[in-house]
Amino acid sequence: MEARTIRVYWRNVQAGWLNYNWNGVIYPDSVVHVSACEAQIAEGRILGDWRKNASRYRGDAVVGVKNICPHGPNADDPNHPTGGVQFYVEITNHRGPINVVTDITVMGGPEDVELV
Repeated sequence: MEARTIRVYWRNVQAGWLNYNWNGVIYPDSVVHVSACEAQIAEGRILGDWRKNASRYRGDAVVGVKNICPHGPNADDPNHPTGGVQFYVEITNHRGPINVVTDITVMGGPEDVELV
């Protein structure tokens, strides 16, 4: 499988768990990488092409991602029958919520599995 990436903008994030379901792309055995940084999102620009008013931004906050965990389908969500990814966003050097952008890259499944 060729790697696929989606950029997701999250408003008003505090440190904690996030989840993104990507139907038909993420499966429980997918290899998934997530990067994150602070985002600038122009307020009041929800309608129209908001992407022209959102960008990655190196602010004062230090943003990191931990515990990336692909998962199978959510039993209560029939619109996403294949799965998604949960990950922990860590935010330091900042108080209160910030806007965050993540790049979620799915690489397919592992070539092999070993127990050592």
